[in-house]
Amino acid sequence: MGVNRSKIILFVVGVVLLGSGAWVLMRAPEPQPLLDVNALLAEAQQLQQDGKDKQAVVLFQKVLEKDPQVGAALVGLGLSWQSMGYSDRAVEVLTTATQNKDADLTLDRALARALLSTGQREKAIALLEPSYQENPDIKTVFLLADAYYLSQRFSDAIALYQELLGKRVRSTRLVLRLHRALLLHWKYPGILQKFITPTGSLKKVIDSADLRAKGDLPGAIVCLDEDSPLFLRRKLHLLLEMGKYEEVLPLADTLQSKSRDAASITYRADAGVAKMLALLLLEKRSEAEAFADLQLKELDLNVTAIQGALAAFRHLTGKIDRVTYLAEVDFEPGVSRNDHHLFLAILARTEKEEAAARAELEKASESTWGMDYPSHLITRLQKEWD
Repeated sequence: MGVNRSKIILFVVGVVLLGSGAWVLMRAPEPQPLLDVNALLAEAQQLQQDGKDKQAVVLFQKVLEKDPQVGAALVGLGLSWQSMGYSDRAVEVLTTATQNKDADLTLDRALARALLSTGQREKAIALLEPSYQENPDIKTVFLLADAYYLSQRFSDAIALYQELLGKRVRSTRLVLRLHRALLLHWKYPGILQKFITPTGSLKKVIDSADLRAKGDLPGAIVCLDEDSPLFLRRKLHLLLEMGKYEEVLPLADTLQSKSRDAASITYRADAGVAKMLALLLLEKRSEAEAFADLQLKELDLNVTAIQGALAAFRHLTGKIDRVTYLAEVDFEPGVSRNDHHLFLAILARTEKEEAAARAELEKASESTWGMDYPSHLITRLQKEWD
């Protein structure tokens, strides 16, 4: 009887436990559903369209964590990196994208643009030329023309810019780039008017550039009577060339204050370099170093487009030496840039290294590529330092 009672008790306990187990199995929380990749992708793309690239990057990366083969996420991530100025990251992601999907014109253009931003011009041209032959749409023509221009193939660039004009394309950047290519190729101020007649603010910029090319720097400044970042930057360069360093300082501050958004970071960096050079030329080395250090704290250090400026700020403040500086600004192997040598010349001058200063200035004068504005400044400093 005791044995049977024990069996009954064990049976009841077993049923209860089994029931509890069944209850646990029935009531256990279900696994959280996987995030909807398509919904995430759509949200990321919308953020990108709204200009919120930083937030878009986060979501594109989440999509790729779940499925690295989502081509639209790769392209979107690359475009956002490029829009934010992180061209190195854009090249890496967009190159991966080209390996994960069939050739796509939009993708080719995006990768080519990123390649140009990192100085890989021949690769960009090799990518764009077949697309141009197959489908010479306006965006491809424009990008290939820019690639030729940046590679100093001015006659090829001019031909494509003319092609765009023939297609009734009109934009400030097109006209300015065509004008610059014509000046570099033919060295004839006023030649643009043979192709197009600019009006309004654009005419003022073109007239200013033509006067500068003729050596009339005061007249070139008079034309720049607007306070847009484009006008202010050109005026800043002219003041530097004229040796009006004290006037450079407040104007550089004004340009930086008007260039606070991410899209204007090149204007901010350019204004920073101009102010740094002006302070050095005014023999205010300590102020220049303090300003450069401040720039390194305020500017986004990952933006590819301003790496030259950042390298100059780092070199001035002793964070990198001359060899490292030259390595960091060597975007195009074999191409000697006048603005880099000008900076080194001015820096050597402040350190009382006269021979080194003159040598760097000579290299700057012999350089065939780089920033436009230093040419008159280089010539004037050569006369002053002799």
